[in-house]
Amino acid sequence: MQHINVRSSSYLIAKTTSLCWKCGEHTCVYGFIVPAGHETLEPADEDDESGAWYRHDEPSIVHYVTDLLPSVAARINVLSRHYCVDFSKTTQSSYWMNHCDHCGVKQGDFEMYSEPEGAFFPVDEYAASQISLSEVAEPFGCNGSSAFASFIEYTRRA
Repeated sequence: MQHINVRSSSYLIAKTTSLCWKCGEHTCVYGFIVPAGHETLEPADEDDESGAWYRHDEPSIVHYVTDLLPSVAARINVLSRHYCVDFSKTTQSSYWMNHCDHCGVKQGDFEMYSEPEGAFFPVDEYAASQISLSEVAEPFGCNGSSAFASFIEYTRRA
């Protein structure tokens, strides 16, 4: 059974390149952005899996994605065979992650989403402009973490 804590009536697929930490080659990397109006499930408390859906007025990027809706998984699999579920020793969990196009090594989400200058953590307009977005007018749902996508106004639309 899927546990969904981020949902939206549409979404964007973000694409950019990043240097592989292992082989040093540029590799394509992907992520998901949910637009303003998306919802996140906020638990009532730590021991209670029920909660309330909270609507966000700003777009967010999602990371450490698990339990992706099958239609979203199918769409990303068409774009890249290098974005797939794998096990992370760092987090001791499996999630959808990028892998290098050249050497196949895992490209973990922390460096990409949580570190300044990461592929999806641009620190200036130029870096943000290197991210292209493709709009998908279909429902999105996943279990994952979300963060405000302040850079979205500087990205390119595919």
